[in-house]
Amino acid sequence: MRTGWKTRIKGLVLSLAVCIIVGGAFYFSNFYTSAATTGVVSMQSSNTLNVRSGPGTNYEKIGSLNNGQSVNILQDMGNGWYKIEYGSGEGYVIASSISLTSVDDGYKQQLLDAGFPESYCNALASLHSQYPNWQFVPQQTGMDWNSVVAAQCAIGKNNVENSSISSWKSIEPGAYDLSGGQWVGQDGARWVAASDGIIRYYMDPRNFLDSKYIFLFLLQSFNEGAQNTDGVNRIISGTFMANGFSENNQNYSYADVLMEAGRQSGVSPYALASAILTEQGNGTSQLISGSYPGYEGLYNYLNIGAYDDGTRDAVQRGLWYARGFDNGDTSYNRPWNSRYKSIIGGAQFYGSQYVARGQDTTYLKKFNVQGSSPHTHQYMTSIYGAANESGKLSSAYDQLKDMALVFKIPVYSNMPNTVCAKPAGDGNPVNLLSNIEVSGYGLSPSFNIYTTQYSLVVDDPVAAVNISASVYDASARILSGTGSVALKEGMNTVQIVVQAQNGTTRTYTLNIAKSGGGTDENPGGENPPAGNVTKGDVNQDGSIDVLDLVRVQKAIIGLTTLNSDQFAAADVNGDGTVDIIDLIRIQKHILGIQLLS
Repeated sequence: MRTGWKTRIKGLVLSLAVCIIVGGAFYFSNFYTSAATTGVVSMQSSNTLNVRSGPGTNYEKIGSLNNGQSVNILQDMGNGWYKIEYGSGEGYVIASSISLTSVDDGYKQQLLDAGFPESYCNALASLHSQYPNWQFVPQQTGMDWNSVVAAQCAIGKNNVENSSISSWKSIEPGAYDLSGGQWVGQDGARWVAASDGIIRYYMDPRNFLDSKYIFLFLLQSFNEGAQNTDGVNRIISGTFMANGFSENNQNYSYADVLMEAGRQSGVSPYALASAILTEQGNGTSQLISGSYPGYEGLYNYLNIGAYDDGTRDAVQRGLWYARGFDNGDTSYNRPWNSRYKSIIGGAQFYGSQYVARGQDTTYLKKFNVQGSSPHTHQYMTSIYGAANESGKLSSAYDQLKDMALVFKIPVYSNMPNTVCAKPAGDGNPVNLLSNIEVSGYGLSPSFNIYTTQYSLVVDDPVAAVNISASVYDASARILSGTGSVALKEGMNTVQIVVQAQNGTTRTYTLNIAKSGGGTDENPGGENPPAGNVTKGDVNQDGSIDVLDLVRVQKAIIGLTTLNSDQFAAADVNGDGTVDIIDLIRIQKHILGIQLLS
């Protein structure tokens, strides 16, 4: 959502009846001046709507919207196209594919009072107008958005298929062979590490606040009155589970088995059905064939423990888990030597290990942003697996959406004002620099192509520095940050932005300290008692800012000394020395990248 006066004018339309001539035809256009004018994607023959860079099919496609997704309309272009908010910018869509909705300002205020950021509220208010019995609950994670994304970018935690476009795939160390130009397989050759951009897209709850994908946040507890075999059958209709199965001289319907699994595990059978379909696809996986050599008669419908551990591949390890390992572990109804036992036991695992532990939505099962050990114990590595599950889950409620459903939606601190867009570019992915030079000065730490934070201290009389940089790959280009840069007293932050051929960018940050002379005495007055210091607040003035950073930099290069309390505050990692590691930790705190505890 945009900030400023536009967000405070609700649904204001200036009926200017402006006559526009387009291709020889006359159109009358109403120009919407408020981002609060909303719509819902309504496609009859497709599940996605193209978003383009201009108002016409001859313009470049920059992304897409899902059927049922809410959008903020900025302007009716008058030629059958709307200008909309898209990601951090704007895009254009065919107007006839958007159904306009109204926003209840009173309900929107209720959402704000409950703790939802304003950028969530238009979409949720639009959903409320369609489904007034739904309840939206903000899950205040207390986590910093950029820190959360950085944690989820750890190699192996989130993957995409290797056939994905290049902007969806990471080029960080361990994910990409820079010399060979190849991605490194994660959990088998089919999967590679997901990029920062696609992780941001799938982690941003605001991308899924529509009537289909809102089920990513549906509470997954079992509810006998609200869940039934008809709902399960709607999910599994047309899939490998539609016809049931026979074993031990008994015929079973998957819907009945899933309902019983829900009763025994406390998990919604709709969530279980959606999870199985996401894991097993068309049902031909060896994990549920019962005939895999060495593991005959074993089944693992929810792919629990099924990953490549270097000793066993994903199928072998999943069936090894189903057997009860090598020691005959009988937890969760193992061995899973029948389809029935696999579904019941897998549901018991799911209930005790996820739903009962607070990971009680599909989103939290995928992105564990709660509890004492966040970012661990995540059910799947596929970055889009949870969204796919929620789409299947939504279908179970097609005839039940007038029910009082509860959706728990995560909220992070320091989120961007606009929704994180899905990367759309392809081509060479390398957005790295091969060198950065500041004429007459060295960088701290020394330059490395993957290191993006640097510091240097300049003498007081220096009015400007000259910065140069080179791209690692000739297909990339530097967008900003080089050349002559004027300096002010204190901290100067210079950002060098490099863009790959596929459109992804990387920012290298130079923190250039110019102290401006003066005393090194504590400007805050008396020092606090020894031992009573705040890590990072080196000058002990009650805040951690550029003055503290300059103090540490000058101490490292020998321009000043620190008393005992200042030293204790500067030694943020507690290793008994004040060095570049402490400096970088303080920088990250000031920039909001990683806060000091």
